[in-house]
Amino acid sequence: TGVAYIGSVAGECRGTVDSVYSEAIVESAGDRVGGLVGMASGPKPAGKSKYGTATINNSWFNGSIHLLEGATQSGGIVGLTMQGNVNVTNCLVTGSLNNAISKTDGGLIGYVGFAGAQNMVVNISDNLVALKEEVVNANVGTVIGTIKNNDNGTTVTRSYTIINTYITEE
Repeated sequence: TGVAYIGSVAGECRGTVDSVYSEAIVESAGDRVGGLVGMASGPKPAGKSKYGTATINNSWFNGSIHLLEGATQSGGIVGLTMQGNVNVTNCLVTGSLNNAISKTDGGLIGYVGFAGAQNMVVNISDNLVALKEEVVNANVGTVIGTIKNNDNGTTVTRSYTIINTYITEE
């Protein structure tokens, strides 16, 4: 349970998460909520102008995400991707995502990019989302909820969904 940058493995990932399995219950009323990682961003080495790469590989989230009113940017693996390069490969999402008026929910990633994102490249490949989503008034995507201000591109390949999404109005 938390307010922002919430994940069952890490609130922030600026490196590598590999071969992780989680059955956690993740609950939040805040921003950047992921089944495994709240926010993934390439690290920026001291004195360098470019960001590095954050990678999430070979991992499985089989828990549940409960979003309270006001929560935003939630995803089965990652809530938000920010700067630099982010790779999400060979991941599986099962379980459930329930919200009470969230803004951006994705089966895999909730929100790609943000205002002011620079030199960002997101590669999403070889993933499977088999998730039950119950959402109210949201920007919902079975793989990504929202893509915004991503100047260098987002690539989605061989990522599949077998999903039941229920969207209701307030």
